Amino acid sequence: MSANKVGAVLVVGGGIAGIQATLDLVESGYYVYLVEQSSTIGGNMSKLDKAFPTDNSSMSILAPKLVEFGSISSIQYFTNTQISEVAGEAGDFKVKLSQTPNTADTKVCTNYVTPVELPNAGQDISGDDNGKSGDFEVNVGAVILCPGGETFEADQIEYLGYNKYPNVVTSIEFERILRTSDKQSVIRPSDNKKVNKIAWIQCVGSRNIRDEKHYCSCVCCMYAIKEAVCAKQYSDDEVDTSIFYMDMRTYGKDFEKYYEEARDDHGVNFIRSRIYAIEETKDGSNNLLIRYGDDKGEIHHEEFDMVVLSVGFKPSDSAVQLGNNLGIKLNDFNFAETTPFTSVNTSKPGIYVAGIFGGPKDIPETVIEASAAAGASEELLSDVRGTMIQEKTYPPEKDVSGEEPRIGVFVCNCGNNIGGVVNVPKVVESAKALPYVVYSQEFLYTCSQDSQEIIKQKIEEHSLNRIIIASCSPRKLKYYFQETIREAGLNRYLFEMVNIRDQCSFVHMNEPEKATEKAKDLVKLSVNKAGNIESLNEAPVNINPKALVIGGGVSGMTNALNLAKQGYQAHIVEKSDRLGGNARRISTDFNNQDVQSYLNQLVDEVNSNTNIQVTTQASVSKVDGYVGNFVTTLSNNEKIEHGVITIAIGGHEYKPNEYLYNEHNAVLTQLELEEEITANNTRVKNAKNIVLIQCVGSREPDRRYCSRICCNKSVKMALQLQEMNPDANIYILYRDMRTYGFNEENYRKARKQGVIFIRYEVDNKPQVQTDGKDLKVTAVDHILGENITIDADIVGLAAAILPPEDGIKLNQIFNLSLSDEGFYRECPFRGSWGFSHKEMRPVDFASEGIFVAGLAQGPKSIDESIAQAKATASREATILNKNSAKSSGIIAVVQREKCAACYTCARLCPFNAPRIINYAAEIEPILCQGCGICAAECPNKAIILQNYSDVIFTNMVDELYREVH
Repeated sequence: MSANKVGAVLVVGGGIAGIQATLDLVESGYYVYLVEQSSTIGGNMSKLDKAFPTDNSSMSILAPKLVEFGSISSIQYFTNTQISEVAGEAGDFKVKLSQTPNTADTKVCTNYVTPVELPNAGQDISGDDNGKSGDFEVNVGAVILCPGGETFEADQIEYLGYNKYPNVVTSIEFERILRTSDKQSVIRPSDNKKVNKIAWIQCVGSRNIRDEKHYCSCVCCMYAIKEAVCAKQYSDDEVDTSIFYMDMRTYGKDFEKYYEEARDDHGVNFIRSRIYAIEETKDGSNNLLIRYGDDKGEIHHEEFDMVVLSVGFKPSDSAVQLGNNLGIKLNDFNFAETTPFTSVNTSKPGIYVAGIFGGPKDIPETVIEASAAAGASEELLSDVRGTMIQEKTYPPEKDVSGEEPRIGVFVCNCGNNIGGVVNVPKVVESAKALPYVVYSQEFLYTCSQDSQEIIKQKIEEHSLNRIIIASCSPRKLKYYFQETIREAGLNRYLFEMVNIRDQCSFVHMNEPEKATEKAKDLVKLSVNKAGNIESLNEAPVNINPKALVIGGGVSGMTNALNLAKQGYQAHIVEKSDRLGGNARRISTDFNNQDVQSYLNQLVDEVNSNTNIQVTTQASVSKVDGYVGNFVTTLSNNEKIEHGVITIAIGGHEYKPNEYLYNEHNAVLTQLELEEEITANNTRVKNAKNIVLIQCVGSREPDRRYCSRICCNKSVKMALQLQEMNPDANIYILYRDMRTYGFNEENYRKARKQGVIFIRYEVDNKPQVQTDGKDLKVTAVDHILGENITIDADIVGLAAAILPPEDGIKLNQIFNLSLSDEGFYRECPFRGSWGFSHKEMRPVDFASEGIFVAGLAQGPKSIDESIAQAKATASREATILNKNSAKSSGIIAVVQREKCAACYTCARLCPFNAPRIINYAAEIEPILCQGCGICAAECPNKAIILQNYSDVIFTNMVDELYREVH
């Protein structure tokens, strides 16, 4: 490692992983160079219509990130650029970059409907401001590889008919079809006819031994279900949707419920099968005939209007070449291989990986890994944090108090999204006639950089002191526009945004005249409100650069250690008498790495780090304060002052009531069986017949979730048991084998070595019986349809992972959110750049400064817990790095003389902002998120939400109906 470290990081790849890693790094005090080999950023996510399991618009999730990314001065961005050479060592790399001529306008990212100009886009830092091609060098302390991946070439499997029949499309192509549909029907490519019957074929290019891609691509099952549901929702007519699959792998958080709802509520058909051929019908209809075998071996033929191939992911050729050039180790499938128990570290120190290049994964897991890679980089470069960051400066804020309102109205065409329906020039002319409006103008794209510069010019030219922008959703761009007017010298809260896209052009797309009139009315309302709003202040608060970590398992210790190595203090509180948590009971991970050796090393590192304090046999009894300034009281009466909180209290194993557990000593849970394997127990070592039963307590009506790791754990134990006794017969009774990702290799190996897999249906579960001594397990062979009875020496139960035992207690203390099953629910978050969907904040709670990691958030493996713990540390560093934080300007204010101290506001606030002090409510500004719940529900109307008072809204309604009056 170099002694001369550099406080900058190179991020390779402009997809969501690269964007998230970049934003975390910049907020934590590091300069970032981002290189993208294509001409735009956004990656695979920008190609999607919706994201599972929330079904939020993919671009509505991504756009705020793009907007935030494009506004930060400490990011240097290069398109059409690749790494040609890396020299040096961790802490001090010299990276040669090669930029090719641009074939597109790289200054504008035109993903979907939100063009976002990015500073320094395509600019050659060697001094050529025209962004021409050339080679240049950057000096960085770390490199994060996020080059993404690409989909399998479906035409390699000839019998599926891709590129032969026009109505056979890939899943990515179908996303485009959904995005461009009229939300009344889905149109197929061959003849633009409405589709009434669609099939999805799973595992195209995944779990494919013939093409040496026998890993699982992880996301295909879920995106097929999402597309099938969307196809039904986007069509006025009934659409028949069928998914042909081997195993349905809905193992993520809320995925199983999504699967059940698709099947039971939306009527999606799920057909367990093997596909033999897809051919076009001979009647000239361009329909498709699928020939397949069901799980009983019977052959069927079924006709469809359209077939969607659920293609898997692989690393791109350029990513493989990049890995080879950098000298990092790749696995057998050419994905970047990470070192054990690090989640993101490659074989070369100082170079990290996140996203698909490290293995197939969904959006939340990609975001987690990106933050984890940022956290690893921050740990490496902690002593040069802030040395290269460029703080943004603003002009002095103009005092407009006492001035008559001078309102500027700017109306957006949003390309064709608004202008194709709403008559924008008429809206502009209507606005000119409204009181206090001194300037009005239309733009093709109001959010483009050129438009923003014009708005700033018009503010100065016409002395505007209120700004209204009529365009798309405030959730995407409100904070971006507020930044613009602040750059022009106005208070950022002298701004109103009117959503004439979602509320006018989208909902009245076939009624342009009504859409136009509605847009004019919405602008009229906003102008009336703008005349009554005032400048607001954002109250500053100091940040205590210390973290409280609740839970001393792998997640908690990893989180604390990462923060400590970044230079922050961390205090671990563990309720038991020692550190280690559930990992104390695990011998090896899925890759046969020694967990106990790693755990002991981790505990030693924690105990020897002077930045970490550990308190055992204690729990949290009370918490006061807010982000940056929490005070937590422990059960031993110790008080801890800190700025952020990590909740990593783990989970626990279900103790079954079924299969004779606790009735026969040879029936064990997975953890109990693993302990006996580790101890080389004689009865296990000499067992002739061992039966492992999956989904015990999971995927049940009262636990509608998959415990995620059970299939992988059973397969791993089956291989261990075979090694102990090669003559043993090992049976795994399962519903769906969910050996996702590279764990598929162990499943394949187990089958090859003779482990017997028998599938059972949920309504016909295996039976375990005993005569008092011997065990008999009876199951139905799904192919023969006959009972099979096994004389079992050992029965292992894949018992569910249950939520933390202290979850409800801590939930009451911290006012957090729990899922229906009792796991902590990561929440939509509103920070300095506005609303973020939970896909983008997989470790954040709604209350700022509180984060979650490990089993407390949901079932996951050790490696996944480590990644989440590092991600949490990275997210916390974005707070701890700052000397102070600011509240939102739009906060609730209590009129004490009206307050009856009824506690209504305190009970209802999701952010725990109100307190009752001296018989009246007080709102803590830094906690208040401006949601308005307290103001709406206060019986005495004692609470006012600033710039959203009853008087303002009454005046708006009067203005709307002024002509009627």
